[in-house]
Amino acid sequence: MKRLVAVLALFLIPLSAFAVNATSTSFYVRQNVQSMSGGNSTWSFSTSTSFRFLGAGGQTAVGTSTPGTNYSLGGGILQNLTESIQPAYTLAHYHWRNDDGSETTATQAVGSQDVANSAVAKSTTVRLRVAISNEGGTEGSYTTQQFRLEYGLKSTTCAAIVSWTDVGAGAGDWDMSNSANLTNGANTTNIALGVGGVSDENNRFVTSNGSVLDTASQSSAVSVASDAFIELEYSITALTAATDGGTYCFRVTNAGSTSLYTYSVYPEAVISSPLTFTTTTNQFGTLTPGTAKFATTTLSVSSSNSTGWNVILSGDDRATGNTTLDLTTDPSVGITDQTEWIPGAATTTAGNAVRIGSLINSADVLAFRVMTASGTAAFRASAWWGTTDAYTDSATTLWAGFASSTASNKKIGNTSVTSGGTALSTVLYYLDVPTTQQNGSYDGGLTYTATANP
Repeated sequence: MKRLVAVLALFLIPLSAFAVNATSTSFYVRQNVQSMSGGNSTWSFSTSTSFRFLGAGGQTAVGTSTPGTNYSLGGGILQNLTESIQPAYTLAHYHWRNDDGSETTATQAVGSQDVANSAVAKSTTVRLRVAISNEGGTEGSYTTQQFRLEYGLKSTTCAAIVSWTDVGAGAGDWDMSNSANLTNGANTTNIALGVGGVSDENNRFVTSNGSVLDTASQSSAVSVASDAFIELEYSITALTAATDGGTYCFRVTNAGSTSLYTYSVYPEAVISSPLTFTTTTNQFGTLTPGTAKFATTTLSVSSSNSTGWNVILSGDDRATGNTTLDLTTDPSVGITDQTEWIPGAATTTAGNAVRIGSLINSADVLAFRVMTASGTAAFRASAWWGTTDAYTDSATTLWAGFASSTASNKKIGNTSVTSGGTALSTVLYYLDVPTTQQNGSYDGGLTYTATANP
């Protein structure tokens, strides 16, 4: 008796795309869609004049396709050998942008993609551009995605963050920011890197995407095929609860799920530390020619900036041929200024300040110095201003004239540490005039500026 045995062979042949890169001496097949170059007029995916890549049944691999000539798509059974069946949604690139224009005209906030924004002020709208590419297939677990932006406070690395929060949840450290320049749900376009775009990570840009988001942190359902990538733009703001000086990482999920998601990079943003600055000044009073008078300004600085702060000083009216203090009734009459201050390259390098005995115009001048009796040690630079606070001529008490408002360097002190609360520093003024100085009231303005160090 003969028995008939039926054998059923079942083959799953996916139809998704993959990339090819080959030469006559070296041939390899990549799992994901990758960039390549070279080729001849017949077979654009090869630099060989005779190489041909055929799939099952003899069908020829498809050549290059939009948006450029850097991607080559294949067909046939080899796809099953080279590509994941499931999607692999990869956050591939990001770029911070300013909220100063539309989706196409806004400018970049940092000079290139995949670079952290290191100076984000609270309650200020910033825009984050991200690219999500499907680096896998579409045969298994392929569904539409709702791309949600989430954040977490960085301690060691972004990947180590355990607690992630939906940016749109509200009452946290970050929230969405309704921008007058954007329309929520509009389509993003494939903008250039120079204005805040990102590199094309795959073969095809998903044009109908509804991925401009300023009031919602989560996109509507979007399909991203295995040869495609999508760009999303989120308009967000750091709230007052955000950690001063803290670094925040961002990621995109499918409505909170990270299944089938990987992160080549994490967008990062650093919250600027607040700085408060006040001054209090007393007056010289009545002058007697030949007798020096002194006055002070107290600087009060408070900053939690981890890299410290600096202060610059200039005379509002100080310029070539013009003095800081002018006769109130006749601005053409002024009091001689000491030589304009030029700081050293660092606070440990001397500037051009001098002792009273070396002041110009027989010491009948207006001058200043930073006292060493108060303030943070790093700020009251002894190399610039001396080590003592004598009111008479001393080799360790140094003075200089006010810088003009257009001077390239007007810094009078700099510290590389936080104030740790409120730091007080004192600026001491010196004034003496000759007997020929015209009588009357003299006035002039000074401008102090405190800035957090980058």
